[in-house]
Amino acid sequence: MSATVELTPKDHVVDIVRDILARRSINRPIRDDEDLREAGLNSLDLVNLMLAVESELDLKIPESEMTLKNFRSIAAIRVLVATLVGGFAGGYVARRYSLVTSLWIGGVMQAISNLAFAWLAHVGVNQWALALAISVENFTGAIGTVIFVAYLSALCQNPLHTATQYALLTALSAVGRTYLSSGAGYVAAATGWPLFFAISVVVAVPSLLLLAWLQQRRHFETLGPVRV
Repeated sequence: MSATVELTPKDHVVDIVRDILARRSINRPIRDDEDLREAGLNSLDLVNLMLAVESELDLKIPESEMTLKNFRSIAAIRVLVATLVGGFAGGYVARRYSLVTSLWIGGVMQAISNLAFAWLAHVGVNQWALALAISVENFTGAIGTVIFVAYLSALCQNPLHTATQYALLTALSAVGRTYLSSGAGYVAAATGWPLFFAISVVVAVPSLLLLAWLQQRRHFETLGPVRV
């Protein structure tokens, strides 16, 4: 009795790359982080690789993402796929649920995703574990980003100054990751990677408390319906 096992997107990416390499008579093992151009692929092969990823994974890759950087290696392609799928998932969540519920989903998922790197630190050097951790981070990050952008857009209600409002809000939202992250290296060195990523989950708690406070004050009811 045989069972049919459906390949995961990760397996599809490996198979697509192997197929392109086989056309160039390159049959040796390829590391996840190995540069595919150095492995023997030319510009035309990379174009065929981009088209194959779209076709086999049923994804529409934006033109802005069709860069050599995103298709440099198997690991880079996985990151791109995880980000795109996460973006689609974020759009679905934002349409399916209310804005506040979507923000809760995005916030909690982004916080918990840091535990993937804590697990990776325990696992040690392992390419598959690294690919999984990065994929989880990019998938949840894309979901959170789509939902957060929808929230910022909902805050920009003055038709005369929408662009200015959005620019100011996005700049303000970047303060934390730009300035407060400056001490991250010191904390990681003092605590070790597993505890550092566990701490990064705890650091997200104040933002979730702020979200709960805004919800209690009925802040989101004043924004009206949000369209994504």
